[in-house]
Formats: sequence, C-alpha cells, structure tokens
Amino acid sequence: MGPLRELGSLAVIAAVISGSFAVGTALLTVDRERRGRELLVRAALWVVVGFGAGLTLVVTLLPYGAAAPDRFVSFDVVSDLVAIAHSFPSWGETAQLVINLLLLSWLAIAIPLLVPRWGIWETASLVLGTAVLIEVLQLVIPTGRVASLSDVLINSLGAALVAALVVRVVRPRLDAWVQRSADVPVEG
Repeated sequence: MGPLRELGSLAVIAAVISGSFAVGTALLTVDRERRGRELLVRAALWVVVGFGAGLTLVVTLLPYGAAAPDRFVSFDVVSDLVAIAHSFPSWGETAQLVINLLLLSWLAIAIPLLVPRWGIWETASLVLGTAVLIEVLQLVIPTGRVASLSDVLINSLGAALVAALVVRVVRPRLDAWVQRSADVPVEG
C-alpha cells in the first residue's frame, strides 16, 4: 500500500503543477487589458495559488501512514501545544510545526496581491476559514488524520504573519515595480 500511496501523491502533484502552469498560461493569453509586469505578476500568482492549493490537498487529505482511527478530533489546544513543546527537539514534531506554520502561506501571499483592497485582517479571516475547512474535511473523510484545533491555530498564525509581511513590505514594492514599467513610454 505504501508505494501506491506515494504514486498517488506524485500523480496529484504532477496534476497540480501542470494545472497551475495551464492557469498561468491561460491568463497570459486571455487577460488582454493587463500588460507587461502586471500580467506576469498575476499569472505567477495564479500559478502559486494552483500549486499551493494542490500541495495543501496532498499534505492534508491523503491517507496518513500512522495507525489511527478513521475519524479523530482534538479540541484540547493546550494539551496539543504542550505536547509539541515537550517533544520540540524531535525532527518529526519540528517538521510538523513548520509544515503547519507554512501550510497556508501560499494563500497569505497570493490573496493580498491579487485583491489589493484586502488587508491583513481580511486575508487572515480567509485563511482561518480555509484552516477550519481543512480540519473539517480531515474529520469527515476517513484518512487516518487527526482533526485538531491547534492545527487551525498554527495554520492561521503562520499565514497571518506572512500576510502582514506581504501587505506591509511586499505589496508596496511590487506595486512600485509594476508601476515603473507602466510609466515607461513605448517606442515605436
């Protein structure tokens, strides 16, 4: 069963990558009102969205190898966080914490850049809803994964920090870079 699961993951990742590039390519050919750098940035962001969404589905919804009940939920956030802290030097727990912190960062990067009127709070709210949806799906779909409120908290915290960085630092610089290309007169 292990090799089949890995093959399934690779097939999903391959589909996500090809689908992401297809979305980006379609935007490059269809979106005629945007030109130059703005079109390039938007296409790249849609590739990030497609790839991030697919990778998130692979990481969160494919069956997990550990023996666990089909459906399990943990509402004890404090105990979960204490368990993470106690086993922190462990590679497995550290990797799990980093994955949870960065899991929805693709959304926190793409949304404020694709929807400029959205700030940190709107993006953080969307990420929180996405994190809750993932945990509900992990509870409903028998994957052997634990649906956990601490995962929602860690996913949301990591993405909110990324959203703050994107809104405060990246977006103004990216907007200025795109605007500079629009201000350059076209010779011809």
